[in-house]
Amino acid sequence: MYSNRNRANMGSTNIRDNYYNNAPVPTNFTENSKEKCLFDSSQNNFSNITQSNEVEFDNFDNRGKYYLKQSFKNKGLLHNNLGENITNEYIDERDIIIDTVDRNIVTYPNIFNFTLKLGATETTPGPYIHRSINNVKYVKLVRVVFPDNYLIRKATHSITDLSTCIQSFIQSKFSELNSGTTMYDQLYTNGTESIYIIHHYVSDSKFYIDFFREVNSLPNYDIVYQAVVDSETLTGSSTVSENFAYSFYQDTQIEKGRYYQLHVDQMPHNNDLSTGNSVSKSYSLLFPGREDSRGFNILNAMETDKIFKFSNLGNFSSLKIEIRDSTGELLEIDSSIWNTNLIASEKINKKIINVNSTTSDNYKHSFRSPDKYIRHQLCSKMQALFIFTIGEVSMEMNKKTFN
Repeated sequence: MYSNRNRANMGSTNIRDNYYNNAPVPTNFTENSKEKCLFDSSQNNFSNITQSNEVEFDNFDNRGKYYLKQSFKNKGLLHNNLGENITNEYIDERDIIIDTVDRNIVTYPNIFNFTLKLGATETTPGPYIHRSINNVKYVKLVRVVFPDNYLIRKATHSITDLSTCIQSFIQSKFSELNSGTTMYDQLYTNGTESIYIIHHYVSDSKFYIDFFREVNSLPNYDIVYQAVVDSETLTGSSTVSENFAYSFYQDTQIEKGRYYQLHVDQMPHNNDLSTGNSVSKSYSLLFPGREDSRGFNILNAMETDKIFKFSNLGNFSSLKIEIRDSTGELLEIDSSIWNTNLIASEKINKKIINVNSTTSDNYKHSFRSPDKYIRHQLCSKMQALFIFTIGEVSMEMNKKTFN
C-alpha cells in the first residue's frame, strides 16, 4: 500500500502507512516502524481495529490530564472539610484610631491639619499606621473628640496680690532658682495668695517663671501665669518687669460653632450636593455638643459612611485630614505659646514624677506634665481624636462547620 498522506511530516510514520516497504531509502524511519503499521505488524493490530468513537480522557497515558467538569473531584487538599467553592470572601472590620498626640509637631503643629500615613515606618513623621488599607468595602466615621477650646492667648495681668506673691518668692528663693531645678513644683504662700511653680528658664537674656495660682485650695490648671525678670541671674533685689497670663480665648469654643467640616482628600465627597462650595468638598459635617467636665467636646458626625462597589474597592496609603468651620476657614492653634525650653525627655507625651516635698504628697505628677501644663507642646487638653471603622474584603478557605 502506498499513500501520499502526511508527507509533510517525514520524522514519523502514520500507523496506517506501509510506505517503509516501498521507499527507496527509508533512512528517516525508525526500526519499529513496521510494528506501528496496522497492516504488517506481528501484533495483528489490523484485526483489532474497531468502530468505537469513545474517548477515555481519564487515563494514565493522557499527558494533558484533561477532566470533564462532571468528573472533577477535590483531591489531595490539605483540608477535608471544604465546600464546593474552595475560597470565600468575608469582611474584616477594623477601627482606625487617630490621636493627634502621636503626630510630629514639627511637621504638623496644627491638630486640625495633618496627614495620616498608612504603611509607614517608624522614621515616617507621625501620625502613621504600620500598614496600608486595601480592598475597602466601607468606611464609617464613628467618633470625633475635640478640645472644647483650642486657642490660647497671652496677655498681661494686673492682679496685685499675685504679683506681690511671685515677687516675694523670687527675692527669697533667688539662690535656688539660679542653681538648678529644685524649685520645680514648689508651693509658696504669701499673704492670701498661694502659687505652684511649674517651670523656670532663661531665654533671650531674661529669666522666666511659669506658675499656677491656687483657687479654692487647688491649682487652677486653666491659666498659666508668668513672671519675667530682665536679667539672666536673679538676686535678692531682682524685680519683676512683666506679668503675663496664658488663658483660653472666650470666643473660640467648639460648642459655640454652628458646625464643622471634616475634609479627607482621599475620601469621596459625600456632601457634593451642598449649596456651599466648601461643604460640597467635605467628607462629613460635625455638630458640636456641650463641653464635658474634662474640657472636651464630642461631636456628632451623623454616622457618616461611604460604601464602595465591589468592582471598585477603596485602597488608601494616606489620609489628609482638615477641620474647617461652617464658613470654610481652617481651624488653627497658636504654637507660639508652647514652652520649648523643657528638656527633651519632658517634651514627650509622658507624665513627669513630682519630687518636690512641698507638693508630692498631694500631687504625684509634676505640674510640667502634659495633662496639666497648657503650654506643653503635647498638652492633653489640646488634642483631637478621630475613630473610623473600615471593612476590608479578605479571602479565606471555605471550610464547612462540621465534617
